[in-house]
Amino acid sequence: MESVGERIKQARKDKGYTLAALGEKVSLTHGYLSNIENGNRQPSPEVLKSLAETLNIPYSELLYDAGYKALAKDVRLSEAVDDFSDEIDIKSYVLAAQAINHAKDLHTLLEQKEHILLVENVAPLYKGHTLSQEDRERILKMLEILFPEYQ
Repeated sequence: MESVGERIKQARKDKGYTLAALGEKVSLTHGYLSNIENGNRQPSPEVLKSLAETLNIPYSELLYDAGYKALAKDVRLSEAVDDFSDEIDIKSYVLAAQAINHAKDLHTLLEQKEHILLVENVAPLYKGHTLSQEDRERILKMLEILFPEYQ
């Protein structure tokens, strides 16, 4: 498994940046960046966000690689909601989220997927249409990605 420092280093090299050039873009010294890349410094979430934006790396992945697993999960969820915000009925999404919150754990949720995702008043919508079985399976796959510790 690649460390956060190795990942940043590879992305920096792929972009053709020197440590000094990257440091200038993110307002950090090249020495500090070198320490991150070599695993001698643990970057803060704020530093990771700046690096993610500059190096075009998903912020949630850098957080996860750096050990901020809970924050990474929250960011992933936020990114997923943002990705689908123009395609879902927010009221249905809130109702579905409430139903999901009543599940005791991911295993229970997956066991009850037919019940939870097919109940008419909490069925997720896509552009005004109830999601198909394939769409519901994609949602469940997304949940598995968001909650890897339950697999």
